[in-house]
Amino acid sequence: MKSFPDNKSFAFSIFDDTDLSTADNVAPVYRLLSELGMRTTKSVWPLATVVEGKHGGCSLQDPEYLSFILHLQDLGFEIAMHNMRNHHCSRELVQRGFAEFRRLVGQYPRAHANHSRNRENLYWGAARFRFLKLLYALGARFAGERSFEGHVPESESFWGDLCHDHLDYVRNFVFRGINLDRVNPTMPYHDPAKPLVKYWFSSCDGSDVESFCNLLSRRNQERLERERGVCIVYAFCVRIRPEWRCAPPDRTYFTRARTTEWLVCAGFRAFGPFAASTPERPHSRYGIGRYGSTLGL
Repeated sequence: MKSFPDNKSFAFSIFDDTDLSTADNVAPVYRLLSELGMRTTKSVWPLATVVEGKHGGCSLQDPEYLSFILHLQDLGFEIAMHNMRNHHCSRELVQRGFAEFRRLVGQYPRAHANHSRNRENLYWGAARFRFLKLLYALGARFAGERSFEGHVPESESFWGDLCHDHLDYVRNFVFRGINLDRVNPTMPYHDPAKPLVKYWFSSCDGSDVESFCNLLSRRNQERLERERGVCIVYAFCVRIRPEWRCAPPDRTYFTRARTTEWLVCAGFRAFGPFAASTPERPHSRYGIGRYGSTLGL
């Protein structure tokens, strides 16, 4: 049976996709998370968005949004990466994006999630799969899907070596269940067939209001606690807020944080038990090290 710090019952966190985000439209979500003592992961774009990109939203080049992100970081939220912008990037732009992230946030990101159909996505499309690769590739060709080349050394979009140098965790598959231990018990994991990524992590689907609320139903929360499981919700916090406009947040989906023992992971610091330590990024047993604390409610 998995054990957690301070005899907590299970692990929970959120990875927030930055698509469409502004300081105004996601602030209520983070206000609630902060009030509950939760410190989760907020992804960003370090370079300015462009009109031809897939989905808009603010980037770290927007002064008001940058101030909001730095405030979240000061509160203990982890700042992660969602590619460098909302559109394709050459290797040169990726290098510039890493430099901007470090300049503005103060350090390189540790976690990353590929954005939509960006050409520089790493091991995306058919490359995500082992056994279904050929079938997926045929379907993608029929559907007119473009290739993804972030891991292809011959491509102008190649940045896999930079990923390996700067990032620890990259998101791969998303599942509908609440307990990732049941489908991916070795998470985070290294895949020798994809050597440019140190560790992959999976997540639970909270991509819209309905899936978010269904995932965090009381029944599922009780199941997660009973199974002493792990849940990392992949969410678009900007899509959660419209539900609250209809019904002010009564904390329905987080009430058990007040009544039972949650282990709320401060982003990907929780992966310490599995991921190897390095001199530059030491882990304690639970990934606390010098990167912050694992919070229990």
